[in-house]
Amino acid sequence: MTAVGGPRRALVTGAASGVGRACVAALRERSYAVAALDLEPADMEADHIGSCDVSDIEGVTAAVEEARAALGGLDAAAHCAGIHPERAANLHELDPQTWERIVAVNLTGSYAFTRAVLPALIETRGALVLVASISGSQPRPGTAAYAASKAGVTALARAAALEYAHLGVRVNSVSPGWIDTAMAAAALGRPSTRERIERDIPAGRAATPEDVASVIVWLLSDEARYVTGADIVVDGGLAISALAQRS
Repeated sequence: MTAVGGPRRALVTGAASGVGRACVAALRERSYAVAALDLEPADMEADHIGSCDVSDIEGVTAAVEEARAALGGLDAAAHCAGIHPERAANLHELDPQTWERIVAVNLTGSYAFTRAVLPALIETRGALVLVASISGSQPRPGTAAYAASKAGVTALARAAALEYAHLGVRVNSVSPGWIDTAMAAAALGRPSTRERIERDIPAGRAATPEDVASVIVWLLSDEARYVTGADIVVDGGLAISALAQRS
């Protein structure tokens, strides 16, 4: 369990930007001690900062162990690292290298992180959140590798939830829609495209990183102590609106 009298301890990947960076800030606001991992670590307010390529399974294990030692244990973990294809490509035009890289980072990276962090979370009966996407259930044309990898993340979280619930470990995923981050800048950075996208979102705008981080932090907290195996959609109503339009 958490050290007596000490803060809860959390580990965040993809922590240098976007949702990961927002998670670090939100956790620290709630008095967590936070370890931040990223492929290219940036200046940020964290108790431990480390470098980690999530597609490198051995490297992930080493980075998690280093973070665990730096904080004296882990009570919570959020896996926010991920990539999106630079351009849309239908399946017959999707080169194997792009497929392999996206699956390696998004899906194998989630496996590597989950595998590495579980022993620490078992010790503390902690919680883990993996970041998936609504693309996993409602893919857009030209994004097969991304959609398949994110569908796998949701399934991985559910499988882990089943396997570790009896040990007191909770595992959930979140599935965002459009988020106003660098990853979405190619689309949201064009005013006409942004207007079209946001017109389809019932909430009327793309999410901020903080919108998604707040849900992740809630899932990691004791307020969500009876929630495991869930996938929380954070998309401003986009997915359900798309389903309604098809019916």
